[in-house]
Amino acid sequence: MRIGIVGGSIAGCAAAVQLARGGHEVIVLERSRGGLTGRGAGIGTPNDTFAAMVARDLIGRNTPRWVASEHPLVSRRDRADRYGRPALTLPLNMALLNWGDLWRELRARVADSTYVEGRSVTSVETRGSEVRLAGHDDWSQSFDLAIFADGYQSMGRRKLFPDLEASYRGYVLWRGVLEESRLSDTGPLETALYRIHYKGLAGNAVFYFVPGEGGSTDLGSRWVNWACYVPVPHTELSAFLVDRAGNSHEHSLPPGSMRPEEEARLKALMREHLPSYFAEIVQASSATFAQPIYTVEVPENAVGRIALIGDAGAVAPPFTGSGVFKAMMNAVELADALAGSTEVTAALQGWSRTQAERGMRLAALGRQMESAFVWDAPDFSTLSEVEARAWWTGAITFPLEFSYLHGETNGRRPEHEDESGG
Repeated sequence: MRIGIVGGSIAGCAAAVQLARGGHEVIVLERSRGGLTGRGAGIGTPNDTFAAMVARDLIGRNTPRWVASEHPLVSRRDRADRYGRPALTLPLNMALLNWGDLWRELRARVADSTYVEGRSVTSVETRGSEVRLAGHDDWSQSFDLAIFADGYQSMGRRKLFPDLEASYRGYVLWRGVLEESRLSDTGPLETALYRIHYKGLAGNAVFYFVPGEGGSTDLGSRWVNWACYVPVPHTELSAFLVDRAGNSHEHSLPPGSMRPEEEARLKALMREHLPSYFAEIVQASSATFAQPIYTVEVPENAVGRIALIGDAGAVAPPFTGSGVFKAMMNAVELADALAGSTEVTAALQGWSRTQAERGMRLAALGRQMESAFVWDAPDFSTLSEVEARAWWTGAITFPLEFSYLHGETNGRRPEHEDESGG
């Protein structure tokens, strides 16, 4: 088939690679020019997902990554507390990557002749068994199948489900990156992804190493990636998203655009609530950026000859760490479904049901983790390990089958171990 993929990020490139290898003619339509950048931000995925991508030659075996095996849940005891007190340390199954390194590995496997930059799609029409995509400058092309991999603001999702709106979750993710060479010491982060809960404030922060410039994992050259989940009421969100030039943003504040007084307010908030070691990392970071957190569930991932993959389909709260896993599985299973059937519509329908069900399960798990990690977290500085584990077991009752928290199924056997990615 002739297949048009709208969006050339991680999900779009994964689909392009798999479908091209299946013999399809693939065109990727990416609105940006000059290659995508990850702002230096980190991204994590279960180690088994990383291995599966290597096995399918979506990425190389030597793709730079840092591996974390521990997930301490920490609160600050008092103002003099430097590292915080971990009440519970969960086992971790996570490969930590620089977003840009992962994208470049995928992009390198997509032929340049099939990856079209600067091509925005502004309309989509279905005509029988064809889908017509069009954009600015009067360009248009027809395809046998259109795949939208255009993120959580997906135009394809709006086309299929015009009444479906993303739900703002009441908090933003404020992020930054700091060079390892600027740390006072590195010991706490060598094997762990820390999650630190604020005292007296909803939300939490995570800190972990990712490969640094040029994908280096050498000691001294790594980057600390940090992310703070900060409550922002819906009524205050539009004001939060005004940048230093006075421009309003709808979906995110790019690096360096945050108003100085807002960045100073957030840094003061972290000095108040984080152990000093982690607060110092936040204070030393510049050109920070932020995005509101939304979720959405879709009843189907395909209608007719239009399909949704990655965050163009379901969007779960970020705590599951399943974004790369979901994008890869959407792409791989779509290629497999089309290869295993001569009836395109039936293949798409079967694939769609599986992906929509997975998206709903991820959303359900994500909501539980959101409640546990943002809104209802205890003060870990006061809990014994027995008390903390009892809290965790009671807070997460949904099987962690898609999660990077390896082995932490709270005594329940995952229902779909072959889909778990670990």
